[in-house]
Amino acid sequence: MAKVTGAEVSEDNVGAKFVVSRGPDWEQEFGELFGKLRGSKRLRVERPHTGEIGSWGVKQAVTDLSTERGCEPLSAQVLMGLKSGPKVEVPVSKNDTDDVIEKQWSALKSTFSRPNAALLFHLTNHYALIYAWREWLEENEGSPSKMRRQILTARKGQRPTVWLDFEEARSIMSSWSGYHVLQLQRPLSSTVSSGGIELGSPGGA
Repeated sequence: MAKVTGAEVSEDNVGAKFVVSRGPDWEQEFGELFGKLRGSKRLRVERPHTGEIGSWGVKQAVTDLSTERGCEPLSAQVLMGLKSGPKVEVPVSKNDTDDVIEKQWSALKSTFSRPNAALLFHLTNHYALIYAWREWLEENEGSPSKMRRQILTARKGQRPTVWLDFEEARSIMSSWSGYHVLQLQRPLSSTVSSGGIELGSPGGA
């Protein structure tokens, strides 16, 4: 199979099967470059704006932080989100069954319980830590009981201010691949002993 560029096609090549070699999409490449430069400048003003910084920036910052401070390496990966997005450990979709949702919830609780990990939720136009979780069986007179699952996070700012239903969190994540839960972690050997404290227990009201 011949590999040629458009300028190399001649009469001798008529009837042959070609693979046309294409160069970079410069419009896209320069668009991303200028977007990141603009985002970098907006981070340096008195009231910084993070609109251009996505999870790619968070992941890079995690790597750079451990390198610059000479501490043990930190890593960041997508724990939960749409399968069509970045590599995700626990995929979410709008058509998930109750059993699948239960497994997703269990995975979130299990990861939250790890002493070397923290969960960062990219919800609608905002990043915030997941500070706690809780669940209970809600009794409704005349209706079947319903399991309530919630995470403690923030819709704005960084203080733990809202108990968000897991149903809403899933709805946010299934609306766009950019919305997901990031898992930030360091090597388990570097974590401090919990001293007998139960980690990952549900938060209070």
